[in-house]
Amino acid sequence: MRKSVLGAVLAAILDYVSAAGASADDELVQGFASPPEAAKPWVYWFVMDGNLGREGITADLEALKRVGIGGVLFMEVDVGIPKGPVKFMSPPWRELFKHANQEAARLGLVLPCRPAPAGPAAAALGSRRSSRCRSWSPVS
Repeated sequence: MRKSVLGAVLAAILDYVSAAGASADDELVQGFASPPEAAKPWVYWFVMDGNLGREGITADLEALKRVGIGGVLFMEVDVGIPKGPVKFMSPPWRELFKHANQEAARLGLVLPCRPAPAGPAAAALGSRRSSRCRSWSPVS
């Protein structure tokens, strides 16, 4: 009698543990297959020295969203390729950057508003004209 009660209790514990483990495994698999927005990866989005346009911006962002990217860090880079028609920070460039922000919002992608040149163009700005980020924290 004692063996059968102990066996029944042990079987119930094993059933509970395996059911809880399966539930945790299912949750992990589900979270991996469809991660929450906060867990989606971000990528660098390099625009090659003025070579950008509305259609390309839309196509790039839609492709990034399609493969599960959550956000992009936008950088205009000068990497020695032929210069494109859109000069950095010119009125047409700003319109395209506005379009990129609108498309990112439409797609649910995060696009921080920190356009800054990278590479030799950034060095040419010097420390007085380069991007700055101010941060603070409360002190108790």
